[in-house]
Amino acid sequence: MSASQDTPAANNVADDFSTETHHAVSAWFMGPRAENSDVMKKLLGEVVDRVTRDRVEYFPGDPAFITASTRDSAPYKREVDDLQRYVTLLADLMSRYSLPFFSPRYMGHMCFDNSLPATLGYLTAMIHNPNNVAVEASPLTSYVEYCVGQQLCKMLGYRTTEDIASEGTKSTYKGWGHLTCDGSVANLESLW
Repeated sequence: MSASQDTPAANNVADDFSTETHHAVSAWFMGPRAENSDVMKKLLGEVVDRVTRDRVEYFPGDPAFITASTRDSAPYKREVDDLQRYVTLLADLMSRYSLPFFSPRYMGHMCFDNSLPATLGYLTAMIHNPNNVAVEASPLTSYVEYCVGQQLCKMLGYRTTEDIASEGTKSTYKGWGHLTCDGSVANLESLW
């Protein structure tokens, strides 16, 4: 270690960087003690509010499909009660019998806590139900998939559409890919 790295000023810079990084990363997770659960609730509530607004504004003259009388009916109330009971049961069982991957004690394992951006992005997409089978059914998410594919290609050193445009060459060879539903499918496709 050089003498300049042993000085208090150098140590303070490292400490400041470490503290700043810790503070920034702390915003990405719910936290081992659910310290950011308020952030999760707020943002998820905003997603539900936005989806509600979008659905209400889509053909606003259309009549309600789920009417007040439907919501007052015994079968409807029974199904909502069942939904509440089973969601509560599932959440309780998951809390009791899932491994605590949210804990820093599990950081050395393959699994770790899901980040807030990943969780909120996943839930937002699920509520909108995009279908990436064809771009006509998923114009935005197919475009996002393309952009992520290009970013991954660039990260791994493959040529991208951007590289070809900046090179001004006639060659159109470039890296490509798509997002899969999980790691097993990705591994099978890579073998294929």
